[in-house]
Amino acid sequence: LHADIEQPAMAFRFGQQSFRNNSYFGSADGSKVTLDERLLVPALARGLTVLAMHDAVDIGRSTQGWRVTLRNLDTGSYRHLEAPHLLLAAGMLNTLRLLFAARERGQLCALPALGRGIGGNGDMIGYWARNDAGADYSRGTPCHGRFARRAQDDTHWLTSFGLNGIDELPLPAPLRARLKRDLVLVAMGADNANGRARWQRGRLRLDYARHDNPVLGRIAASFRALARDSGRPLYFREDLPLTVHPLGGARLSRDAAHGVVDGSGQVHGLHGLYVADASALPAAPGTPPSMTIAAWALHVATGITRNS
Repeated sequence: LHADIEQPAMAFRFGQQSFRNNSYFGSADGSKVTLDERLLVPALARGLTVLAMHDAVDIGRSTQGWRVTLRNLDTGSYRHLEAPHLLLAAGMLNTLRLLFAARERGQLCALPALGRGIGGNGDMIGYWARNDAGADYSRGTPCHGRFARRAQDDTHWLTSFGLNGIDELPLPAPLRARLKRDLVLVAMGADNANGRARWQRGRLRLDYARHDNPVLGRIAASFRALARDSGRPLYFREDLPLTVHPLGGARLSRDAAHGVVDGSGQVHGLHGLYVADASALPAAPGTPPSMTIAAWALHVATGITRNS
């Protein structure tokens, strides 16, 4: 695509409308506008403080309400921050780690539903070795859009991606040319979000059964059909569930018996403690969840500012 071609509707903006080499492996010319530039820089101008290279290692109660312990990854030193409101938005896995660890130390109440409702959004990834003569699927925007087979049911959807940005990798020219002729397939469909997270010997453990989520079998059948109909190999691991969209574990519910947070995002029974990321989702959307998570975070933040 060239600079004079209008950018397609996408969730992020390419500043110079340079679509090539701006995806998985970075933005070679700085054209891809990143979230820190889009969201954090304007907020910094309004007073936001960002502590780079700090890891949140602990949360707990304090005289002001809540405390967060941070570790400086450069120096190894620790510091504490206190505030009346604490929003956990560390990503599903890290938010659950903080909640489980704090509960074990007696910093939180019982939270009987903590860890329930783990899902993978029905994710499955395949490598479609098309090797189409003359093709260069690395050109254009990273995502080629959603598609479906004519005989496919509507419980899941497929998207193809070229290896956009592969020119920036130090690979032999023949291998790079071959990879440009292949596609990566990503499938999603709402799984049952019936997995479980638990805390064992200071580590977060996840229990998720593929056979309890039939959508994964239907996606695998679609992958096999694509390989058969196209006559080109499609490699994937049906026996190894994989997700880039983990969700649940601190899910939304009306009461503490069935979930962790209420309709405002506040943890049941713990005033001032909120969850604003995918761990609060009560079910899998079955599509890219970024906008769902953003809408939930905006809802939580709006409620806090309105009631403060």
